[in-house]
Amino acid sequence: MTQDIRQPDLTPPNYDSSAKHTSLNKSTGAITVIGWLCLFGFAGTVAYIGGIEPYVRVFQLAYVLGFLGYIILAFIALRKPSTSHTTNWPWWLAGCLALRVILIATTPSDDAFRYIWEGRIQLAGFNPYAHAPDDPALAHLRNDDWKNINHPDYPAIYPPVAQAMCLLAADIYPSPITIKCLVVFCDAIIILLLASILRAMGKQPHGAVLYALCPLVLTSFAIEGHIDSVMLLLTLLGMRAAQSKRMDLAAIALGLAISSKLIVIILLPWLFFRSRRAAILAITVFVLSYLPYASAGASLTESLTRFGGGTSFFSLGETVGLLDFSSSTTKFFVAIILVGWISLVSYRTKSYAHSASTSLTILLLLMPIVHYWYLTWVIVLVPFVRQWRWIVAAAAMVFYFEAHAARTMSGEWLIPTWSPKIVWGCLGLGWLADAAITRMPSSNANDASPM
Repeated sequence: MTQDIRQPDLTPPNYDSSAKHTSLNKSTGAITVIGWLCLFGFAGTVAYIGGIEPYVRVFQLAYVLGFLGYIILAFIALRKPSTSHTTNWPWWLAGCLALRVILIATTPSDDAFRYIWEGRIQLAGFNPYAHAPDDPALAHLRNDDWKNINHPDYPAIYPPVAQAMCLLAADIYPSPITIKCLVVFCDAIIILLLASILRAMGKQPHGAVLYALCPLVLTSFAIEGHIDSVMLLLTLLGMRAAQSKRMDLAAIALGLAISSKLIVIILLPWLFFRSRRAAILAITVFVLSYLPYASAGASLTESLTRFGGGTSFFSLGETVGLLDFSSSTTKFFVAIILVGWISLVSYRTKSYAHSASTSLTILLLLMPIVHYWYLTWVIVLVPFVRQWRWIVAAAAMVFYFEAHAARTMSGEWLIPTWSPKIVWGCLGLGWLADAAITRMPSSNANDASPM
């Protein structure tokens, strides 16, 4: 005789599981709508006021609203997909792109005016590394936009791939809005590439929203038109190539990325420790990119040297009172620490994404000048490394725009001493939170597989 040891059915007699799921779906749907409304409220407000200045306080309030929506949607998107709200990636992608379309007509930063100027003088046959904007030889090319160019006494500092982007924009239509369109186009391709890489890793593409919906990213590219999106796109292409063991393609992509913004040269050690041949190829691509501008001679690096010897802005070292970047000795020792630290990380870290994230973090911590859009360098890697500290720092960067407020009132680019302290302090708190999450037994903070 056998005994029936089955567990009793404790389900209430009138329990309807489908009703429970329907209720959860409705709740998730309502929260998702709120998130999108906050983000589109941010985009619509900034589009209405036309940009960051002169309504800086309105922009800051809109930025906070947008970040609220971003956090809501990131939470929804990163949950294990179980409803149509999280599994329908094309609708998420459409929302990401729509935000950029709304913002693209806003007034860009003064950098965009410089980009288009350097493209125009190339079309006229001048070398941007040999002629600063205030060169009398270029006087006949000046128009109403010329007065918006920053550092008019400096020749070009952006490397050749960036100059090619400027040339293309000027050839299409010589207006800052054209360069913004190209910057946002690269930004949109980044979103698609992030989703593709995540799929290749066996993950849901929704992780791409950690980059795509971040108000700091939207401000950097769709509003202000910074050209860093070109560098980020090429860096990700190199990462994808390295993921599939195509090291020559990774080298070419990294060489072109360095030729769009020099800072990613810090990723070269990772490539060197995996393939010296690939590292040499990357350096070759970088050097060859300067050949069309070789007639500038020593002027090729003039602006880079001058900027390197300039003052600091928003740096962690000076914020906490540990570093004085006006001292040549300080710069020398910081450079030694930077090279040694990044070389060690590159040697020990197998994952390209984790090595790049750590190296760029070290760079940001030690740089004498840090602008808000520099955070995009690490935010683009958050879908892989899930380091929430940079999301916290991106939210705190609302206080960076105090510099814009100062410029609207005094005409000078100034930042209150408390502003960088808040931003770096929030980064520190985020770092502690990351450490706590990592130590949790059930933590999935690093659920994205190493690349």
